[in-house]
Amino acid sequence: MRKGGWWLALGMFSASALATCPDWPPARGRQETSRLHQQIVAWKEAYWRQGASGVSDDVYDQLTLRLAQWRQCFPGATPEDDDLPPPTGDARHPVAHTGVRKLADEDSVARWMKNKSDLWIQPKVDGVAVTLVYRQGRLVQAISRGDGLRGEAWTARARQIPALEKVMTGELADSVLQGELFLRRDGHVQQQAGGMNARAKVAGLMMRADAAAALSQLDVFIWAWPDGPSDMRRRQKLLAQAGFKYSGQYTHPVSRIEQVAQWRQRWYRSPLPFVSDGVIVREGREPPGRVWSPGKGEWLAAWKYPPASRVMQVRAIRFSIGRSGRLNVVAELEPQRLDDKRVQRVNVGSVSPLADAGYWGWRSAADQSGRAGYSSGRRRRLADGRAP
Repeated sequence: MRKGGWWLALGMFSASALATCPDWPPARGRQETSRLHQQIVAWKEAYWRQGASGVSDDVYDQLTLRLAQWRQCFPGATPEDDDLPPPTGDARHPVAHTGVRKLADEDSVARWMKNKSDLWIQPKVDGVAVTLVYRQGRLVQAISRGDGLRGEAWTARARQIPALEKVMTGELADSVLQGELFLRRDGHVQQQAGGMNARAKVAGLMMRADAAAALSQLDVFIWAWPDGPSDMRRRQKLLAQAGFKYSGQYTHPVSRIEQVAQWRQRWYRSPLPFVSDGVIVREGREPPGRVWSPGKGEWLAAWKYPPASRVMQVRAIRFSIGRSGRLNVVAELEPQRLDDKRVQRVNVGSVSPLADAGYWGWRSAADQSGRAGYSSGRRRRLADGRAP
């Protein structure tokens, strides 16, 4: 029986993944690394080109980390720089999007906060990033994030979003704002409902020409006002007065890691008007917008929520036939701890859902011991597995 090369996404939280190299011959390691790379590129292309998400952000992030680990284990398996970049579009951002550095745990966040002052926390709203440009009080440009320097021109679509302010006065009359277009929710509890592929849904609405009516579901969370007031409180007050209510409502001062952890837990477990996948900690005083650059936002950092799904490698599949003649499937996994339990096998259920979903090619070849063989041409994941 062939082992390895398949993945199970468990709907529960666990500690960090094992970082050891797989016990594979070099040729096998390069092959598996290449397959994982191809799958990640396919997911990325579907998202950037179609606004579609074939996998949750949790699973995507974990498999991306696993790919990086395998590249170290099996050098040369895949090119390091051939990942599909986001579409840049033709519209240039007046101020670049820096992106945000993701920190792994509480200790990492505490180290990042050390010797910093004027710190503020916001929920990491899960949607699509956008630049809004106001000139002489009018919304003249809306630009998707793209590669941080250039993006798609979304101005016409943005003007169709009822919740988006089209007219500004005062200091905001000539301003550049950066924020997150999000799917407005009624009492969304992240711990219970998860991410809902919110980012892909928003991207899909912005890309579809026939989705004008559905744009009423969207709203915006402004998280940056480059070259705006240096005082965060005044900045948020002006934004709220202009109609951008969410950033002021969900921006709070913090000075200790304990406060950050408390807000993170609170927003993870409490009803919110949007999907979020973590928290952002940022310094109130930012560099001038002219020096912002993709990947260079040292004044802010993210701490994501615990993953809703856990990716584990399937080492083998066992089949058994019950008294009713039903063929059941048990996946044997790389041993890992999930909460306080050590899990190494999961009862997947019957073969039918897997075959219907197209995840597995298999042949019914049950032997006298109740096992069956299977084959598969490429890596797949099993979603929503349940522990027995």
